Amino acid sequence: MHASHPWYARSLRHALTFAFSRLSLVLLSCFGFLLFPPALRALDASQASLLRDAQAFLKTLETNLTLAQQSAGPGTEAVPASKARLALVRLQGALDAMAQVKARLDRLPAQDPAVQPVLQQFTTAGAAVQALQARLSGGPASPAASTTGTASPPRANPAGATAPAGKPAATRLDYRQQEELKNARFYLSEVEGKAAALEQLVAQVKPVSDVTQLDFRLLQTGMNTVAEARQRAGLITPRLAALPAQGEGVAEVAEGLKTSLAQIDACAKVLEPLHAHLAALVDPKSHPRLAADTARIRELAAMFSDTTLFSSHRTQATARCRELANAQAEHTRVMNAYAALLRQTTAESTALATASAYFRERVSLFSGEMDAQRKGLPGAIDADFRKIQAMVQDAVSNQKPAFFTDGIPFEVRQLEEKMDLLDALDPGRTPALQARLKELNAGLKRQQAALREAIIAANEVPRDEFQGGDRAALVRLATDAWRKVEPGAKVLTVRIPSSSWKRDTRWRNQTGDWYKIDRSYLQAQVIVAHSDSMAVIRPIDLWKDHLEGDRVTATPQDTLKDELQAHDFLLLKKVK
Repeated sequence: MHASHPWYARSLRHALTFAFSRLSLVLLSCFGFLLFPPALRALDASQASLLRDAQAFLKTLETNLTLAQQSAGPGTEAVPASKARLALVRLQGALDAMAQVKARLDRLPAQDPAVQPVLQQFTTAGAAVQALQARLSGGPASPAASTTGTASPPRANPAGATAPAGKPAATRLDYRQQEELKNARFYLSEVEGKAAALEQLVAQVKPVSDVTQLDFRLLQTGMNTVAEARQRAGLITPRLAALPAQGEGVAEVAEGLKTSLAQIDACAKVLEPLHAHLAALVDPKSHPRLAADTARIRELAAMFSDTTLFSSHRTQATARCRELANAQAEHTRVMNAYAALLRQTTAESTALATASAYFRERVSLFSGEMDAQRKGLPGAIDADFRKIQAMVQDAVSNQKPAFFTDGIPFEVRQLEEKMDLLDALDPGRTPALQARLKELNAGLKRQQAALREAIIAANEVPRDEFQGGDRAALVRLATDAWRKVEPGAKVLTVRIPSSSWKRDTRWRNQTGDWYKIDRSYLQAQVIVAHSDSMAVIRPIDLWKDHLEGDRVTATPQDTLKDELQAHDFLLLKKVK
């Protein structure tokens, strides 16, 4: 709003009138000592020090007065509002210094030759302050007032004057008491500021019906402010106790402290139960399962982090597809269980939020690959059926029995893995495909029977690629596993076709309970004498459980009742 606006001008005049009424009281107090000068006596060392201090503060008074006069501008007419505010601020600096000068001159003999020049200089400065006060209040400067004249300063109540009825006269404070009061006022301003901040906080949080919607850090800041405000208030109380209750300005500070403490107590009454509720919420002890739940969400996310499993290890991809719905339900359960905590910012809530974000990211990518597989697998499976049938026809027509040993069994395993994956993605397609696979296997069995002797003659000893340091122990374990099935078996050799273990780490849900799987797989093929001319290959699955100290177990795929196929046999002369 422009300074020339009537409303603005009236507001400024009222503010200045109020301010200068207070300044006049200060001036009266400052110059009243001239009516009752102390007795004439020589200055001692302490008085000489007081005089030097008075001179230093007098210099500060004159400097601030000069700055205020410069802000007001030359002349004696009323000061425009645009200049009055700055001049008033600078004049206050002069008044503060004036109080310091007065406090020291009060303790000095006014008639001392060394003191008189300082008194005269102080009187002149006081007259100039009065003159500027008159200009800032809207009237002309007093003719008797000049920065170089000797106008008499305003007088305090003369001796014997009485205070207004019902109100005892204020006691003048000495220099040390004024310093104590000044410090008390400083701390009171801090307390008042903190009380105001607390009332704003209460106004912010009080309308919120669900306390968990509030930020614990905000409430913690509020309780810290309560503690700080009470600590500052504790610095005021002993200072007031050291001052006379009727001392100038003491009652005002005491009343301000009382009001502020009442505000602080009222705010604390609102904030304390809210803070206690949220403090319990963010306390890790309130969530004994949180660390385990966070770890599970993180590890469930890791289960779905490798989309290449769909091509590199289809059986593991299938197992993960079957667990996805359970994993998503577990994620939802955990996030709902800690919904209130997640609205706060703690190390624990941040860890859970990070794990959740990682889970959602990995599941989104994995689900995208699942959709792609769901669309592409039917065509791929159909192509595999046709490929196997073509290989069978080629093997029979062109007398290629080796196809039944390596190529065709491998393609059938690939086909079965794809069908299992499709069953996990789209179970509705399974019945028709299973019927088709059954028909394929029956045809293979007939063709193998027709070429049985040729297939056995073409079979070769399995590769032996594994050279790990635990090879000897694995061979022994596989051998012992088969001898439990066939105690009298004559084991000729053991081959391990894979060069390394294949690890699988994931969570599995059964009947609503989660348990972790972390194991590696390897297959050993135990070659056992079958007759005077033939041997049989007995596959043994080896599992290394990393959750049980890498304990290895061996499980035979066959039993003695299983029907042996042509590709299971080897000519004994080929086994070395």
